[in-house]
Amino acid sequence: MTTNSDVEWLEVVGSDCRTLGVYDFDTLHELGLLHKVVHVWLIDDDERLLVQKRAHACLNWPDLWHISVAGHHRAGETLLDAAARETEEEVRVRLPQTEFLPLGVFRFDTWIFNRDQWDRAFIFPFLARSTDANIATGPTLEVARTEWVSLAAFRERVADPHGPWIPQLDYYLYVLQALGRLGLGKCGGGRC
Repeated sequence: MTTNSDVEWLEVVGSDCRTLGVYDFDTLHELGLLHKVVHVWLIDDDERLLVQKRAHACLNWPDLWHISVAGHHRAGETLLDAAARETEEEVRVRLPQTEFLPLGVFRFDTWIFNRDQWDRAFIFPFLARSTDANIATGPTLEVARTEWVSLAAFRERVADPHGPWIPQLDYYLYVLQALGRLGLGKCGGGRC
């Protein structure tokens, strides 16, 4: 996230995901340029997913629900650096990079209704394990609140086209399938 006084430099990438240049956050989004973002899906021992309601002050998708952690990959950092940084920023959890399991890559193009701009990104989702005890439940700069939900409840909630979720159903289903291939979400919290 960036505010008016901060400048966040992001890599612009081509359709092959190779870096083409560097732009500031606002210019990149105003021009609808393709870039990289990281998402972290935090799962607890009961196979519940942490979801967040984005803060009203967020420039993209304010006041909507989303997965545990989402943020931009900054110029010069690795995807793992970005995943660890965003996790600490958004839910105040510091995890070593070895805790982040890559789940693939997903191309996402959508219109950001509150900014009248295209958002075009390669999303790099990661799975990480965490527990209730070390998650920020109160508001942070980017997160209004968090909640733990079962993967089945998450699937139901995001399928509602009128629900208060960032409109990324295809992406959510992509990651849920990846989690299923890892054996998650098949037994309702490990209670087979």
